[in-house]
This record gives sequence, C-alpha cells and structure tokens, in this order.
Amino acid sequence: MVVIVSDSILEGLSYLNNINNIIAVYEPLLDSKKSSYGFSVKFLNNCFRKEFNSEYLIDSNVDVISTSLQNSLLDCLVKFQEGCNTITTNANINDRLYKVNFCKLGDQYILCTFFRNEDALANEQIFLKGRDFIEKALEIILIVGKNGKIIYGNKKAIETYGYSFDELVSLDIFALRNEDKREFTQKQLNKALNNGIQFKTYHYKKDGSKFPVEVRSIYSNEKSKNMVVSIIKDISDIEEISKVARMFSTSLDIIDDPFIIFTKEMNISHWSNGAEIKFGFKKEEIIGKNMSELLPKDILDESQMIVDMLSNGNIIKDYETIRLDKHGKIVNLLISASPIYDIDGIFSGVVAIYKDISEKKELIKKLRDNEERWRYALEGGKFGVWDRDINSNEVFYYNIWENILGYDEDEINNSHEEFKSRIHKDDLEYVMNKINKHFLGEEYVVEFRMKCKDNSYKWIMSRGKVINWTDSGKPLRMVGTAEDISDRKLIELELKEKNKQLESLKQEADNANKAKSIFLANMSHEIRTPMNGILATIQLLQLECVNEYQNKYIKILKESANIMLSVINNLLDISKIESGTFKLNNDPFNLKETINNIYNNLLITGNLKGLEVSYYLDSNIDFEILGDELILKEILTNLISNAVKFTDEGYISFRIKMISADDNSEKIEFRIKDSGIGIDEDFKGKIFNHFSQGDSSTRKKYIGTGLGLAISKQFASLMNGDICFESIAGKGSTFIFTCEFKKILTQTMK
Repeated sequence: MVVIVSDSILEGLSYLNNINNIIAVYEPLLDSKKSSYGFSVKFLNNCFRKEFNSEYLIDSNVDVISTSLQNSLLDCLVKFQEGCNTITTNANINDRLYKVNFCKLGDQYILCTFFRNEDALANEQIFLKGRDFIEKALEIILIVGKNGKIIYGNKKAIETYGYSFDELVSLDIFALRNEDKREFTQKQLNKALNNGIQFKTYHYKKDGSKFPVEVRSIYSNEKSKNMVVSIIKDISDIEEISKVARMFSTSLDIIDDPFIIFTKEMNISHWSNGAEIKFGFKKEEIIGKNMSELLPKDILDESQMIVDMLSNGNIIKDYETIRLDKHGKIVNLLISASPIYDIDGIFSGVVAIYKDISEKKELIKKLRDNEERWRYALEGGKFGVWDRDINSNEVFYYNIWENILGYDEDEINNSHEEFKSRIHKDDLEYVMNKINKHFLGEEYVVEFRMKCKDNSYKWIMSRGKVINWTDSGKPLRMVGTAEDISDRKLIELELKEKNKQLESLKQEADNANKAKSIFLANMSHEIRTPMNGILATIQLLQLECVNEYQNKYIKILKESANIMLSVINNLLDISKIESGTFKLNNDPFNLKETINNIYNNLLITGNLKGLEVSYYLDSNIDFEILGDELILKEILTNLISNAVKFTDEGYISFRIKMISADDNSEKIEFRIKDSGIGIDEDFKGKIFNHFSQGDSSTRKKYIGTGLGLAISKQFASLMNGDICFESIAGKGSTFIFTCEFKKILTQTMK
C-alpha cells in the first residue's frame, strides 16, 4: 500500500490508529555529511502500542525494535535512492517473526507495517477510513469482488472511463476489458486474491475507445479476502513514447554511425547496428554492461568528467576521444551526447552518437609526416616553393629568399614586383613571356638568373602551374617550385668548353687520318708502279732457259712479289674507304657463273689438302644482277682461303641462299663452314680489326697480314650487308656473309 502524506506527516496519520495493521513511522537522523547514523520514532499506531506494549514513542521496547530494524532501515535508504518505493523483509522481534513492509513516506520518513501472518490488507475500515485519500488519488483505484464485480471506483476512475458512479459499479472487470471469454481474467483475479499481481493490459472506455493500462492489484486481509484493490495507471503516454522510441531506434539502425543509449549508471540500454559494426559487439553481448567496456584505462577520469557534465544538463558536441572495439583496437571518434530526463525531469541516462574519424586522423598524420618530410627536404637542399595570388599580385615564398638568395626575411616583401626586380635584366622578358604563354596553355618551365644579397647571380629553374581559374577562364592562383641550378649550369659550361676542345681535337684527328689515307693511297700508287716492273721482269726471266736451281729462286721471287702486291692493294683499299673515296662498281654480271668459278678453285685447293668440299646454290636466286663482281670475288676468296688455310682435315661447306627479295633487289647469304682450328675466345672480339691475327708469334704456321677480314667486313657494309661468325676453338668456324644486289630485269623494264 502506498501512503502519500503532506509535509505535516503526523496530521494525516491519526486514522491509522483504527487500522488492525501494526504501523510505525521512522525518521533518519543525519550528520553534517548527510549520512544516517540512526533513526527516531515519529508515530506508533494503537496496534503497535498494543502488540509491543509501548505506550510512548521513547521507551525500552521501542528502542529494541528500532535496533532490530537498524540495518533494514539503512538498506531502505539506499534502495529508495535507487528508485524503489517499497521493500519487504523479515524481522525477529522479541523472539517472534514478523514480515515488515517498508514504504517511503514523503521525502524523509519511512512507514513500517508489521505482519504476524500473510494478510496484506486490514479490515473493511481501510476503505472507510481512507476514502478521502483514495478519492483524491491521481491514479485509478477500483475495488473488485472475487467474481469480478466492481464494488467501488474513485473519482479518477469515473473521469477516465466516462461512466457515472452508479454505471461503473453496475459493471464487472470483464466489461472494462471487453472480453467474451473470462477464463484468463478470472485466473488473474484469483492470483490477485491470493498473492497480489501486477500486469499490463488494455481497458475500454464508455465510448468504446481503448487505452493501455498498468494494473497493480493487492488482496485484503482475512476479514475481507473476497475483495481486491486495484491501482490502475493509464500508460498511454508511456506507450506512445515507447512506440516513438522503437521507431526512432529502428530509424537509427539505418545510420552507419554508432548510436548508443546509456542509463544513468552508464549501463548500455540500446546498441544500434552501426555500433555493432564499428565496435564488433553483438547486442546480446553488450547490452546491460557498463560503458567502461569500451574505455581504455587511461581515459576513465576524462570519461567520468564528460558523464558529470551530461548529468548536470550540458550537451556535448563533437568531442574528440577514443574507444576500444571488441578486439582491443583503438578507434578514433567524435562524440555528440545529450542527457535524457524522465517524466519528472530527473536525469535518467545519456543518448550518444559516435563518428569514426580514424581515416581522417590517419590522413592528418600522413599529411603532417609529408609536410615534415618536405620541410626537411626544402631546408636541407637548394629548393623552394612559391604561391602567387594573381589578382593581388602577392606571392608567398618558402626557402627561396633566405636559403637560396641569402636575404633576410624583413628585406623582401611579398609583391610580384619584388620578385621581378631580382631577375637578371637579360632574362626578365623571357620569364614574363613564359608566364603569359602558360596562361594560354603552355607548360611553365624556365631557367633564369636571380640577384643574390651579395650582388652575385644564381641560376634558378622554376616550374609552376595555375591551379585556380575564374569561370571566364582567367587565372587566379599559380603555385610552383624554384631550384638553385647554379652548380649544374657551371658544370654545363665546363662540359660545353670541353666539348668544344674535343670537337677541335677530333677535327685535327680526322684531318690527320685523312692526310694519312691520302699518303697511303699515293704511296701505294708509287710502290705499285715499280712492283709491276718487278713482276714483268720475273715473267721475262721465266721465258729464259734457266736450270732447275735458278727456276726455284724465280718462283720464290714471284710469290713474294704477289704477296707484296696484295698488301699494297689492301692498303690502297683501306685508305680509299677511310677517306670516303672508295666507290663500288655497279655492272651487270651472272652470279651463278661467278660462284661456280669460285667453287672450282675451292674444289682444287681443298682436294690438294685432302678435304671434303660440299656446295649448295639456291635455285630461287635471280642470277642476272648488278653489282661489283670484283669485290664480291675478293670477299668470298678471302673467306674461302681462310677456311682452307686453317683446316688441315675434315670438310669445308659452301652454301648460298636467298634470304629476301622484292621487285628491285634481292639479299643473298653466303655461308662458309669448316672443321678447322676455330677461334679462341680471347680473339673473337678483335678478329675484324686491322692487322689482327690469332697467332702473333714471329714463327707462325699460317702466313697472313691480318687485313683480309677487316677489309672484307667494310666491303660487306658498303654492299648493304655484313659479316659475322660462329666458332668453337678446336672444332671449326662458320662465317656468314650477306650482301644486296639489284636485279637486271627490273632495271631494264624501268
């Protein structure tokens, strides 16, 4: 039973003297810190006085009872502060067991009802003596018989249901619930008669409208156990609030950001889908647990400060802090939170929404790291940046005036004119033209000289770009870099001077080489004339009658003269090629006939050494061609002679095939393969050099000048071809010679 009293508590309790229940009223005794150290008795009804033989508020029996209830009364104070209004416990008083009901009475008193049995109500005079209290109650109070008949309804009941008093007491509880079947409601009524009951349901008014109610029914004492007193609370507002809250909660679940509701003890009562995704906790894992589950230990004090601010009515907006997810990972957040109040305006919790700023924090960190990195790079090098507002002509400079040009910060202003005044007069027009052309779309990269504080000039390379334009296409802002390239310019100047010197030396070397070639050509002609005389004399001597001994010397003389003539011819060819005066003949000849002659000579020389000689000629070749037959013979003779010379046993293969052709020309490949001594690895890179031979000793087995391959490769190049080789020392070599010829038929048709 709830008793509501005014501040003058004793004035409204005198009627309790006529009630059969044992009743006492206590007041807590508080010290200066508002802590209770005991209780004083403020009221004892007649039943109490009779039960415990206590005529006065202060006597030994009253003190014994107060001492027995001391701990229970202290516990009540704690429970009342937590929101409870009624507490029941058992107490042993004078060796008798009592069931004691503690009820909060006003703001400072505790009403205690003692029961020797399970009776919850006194006799029927509760109604008579408490009628005024019931009538003035703010909630609906009905007294219902055991068969459901309404015996009494207070003023609030008449106002709420819309019936007159006579109409209301003519109804039963089943009519208020608009039920055809009475079994369920009758079971609830029976339970209320036995032990009391509390539940929620719907009641119907006279006009047929229904509304949600919360019913708390208590039974009477033994003398009137056929009645139930029901205290009925209209919870329409609460249901509407709950409905709105459910809708609000469902709506918030579509928000990605975490949304959490806390009780006043900061226990979690609502956990949105966004919170589940962000922190990793399922609803069933986290609801009911304290906010500290999400807090790192080092911010507990900070968090308590925020809670204190909220409980005092403050609103928190975008407060930056951190929380822990399920796995202990730190999440950077912005919190916006607001206090929640109950219907009486008392602080009852906190609603908070969190915004994850982890990516933003990481980006800020990267930007700071990059900024620091660039700052170190700029300060440590000959590099600067600039930012120009084209409308105001103001320019922000970093690391240019001070570190590159040597000026103090207060010596230079931020105007563009200041910048122009430091540019070398010979470079100013060029720089301004480059800027204007950039405004029209060209790239801005320019090198120019700028005046330093010590009046010297440094070379600067500047790069820039317009990054903001007006809607009409005019430039607004241009940013760029400036780099000190004075050292590079100095190196370029030195290199330019050295290149000039090298060019002069090259020209001198070319002139000397040309003079050498002319000298060799002239000398070759001068030597060839007497050599022809010598050869002619040798031929005349062979016609004379000479003995065998003399003929032997004539042959030696002839061979030596021919070798000498070959050397002279090679020197003459080299000098012509190097001086650029050598010209290939372009005469018609039959390639097949030329090749056959060369093959026949090979066959003879090869057979003389006991070598196997093979020969293949591609029938797809157009044999009527234009070219220098003599040079072709010289190249092939040189390659074949080398193959015979360096092969003492085995074979020599001579193969000719066409590798490409069109209407005007054809390209031919000549492949000479032998099983001779091969070429050493160390000598392969030198084989086409002038006067280069594999065996350079004075007593060598294979005689030669070392000019043949060098001249042959140069001839091949003049014929739009090349000479290459494959060789393994001790296993033989393959030389591949390619060249190009014009076709006679094509030329004739033209």
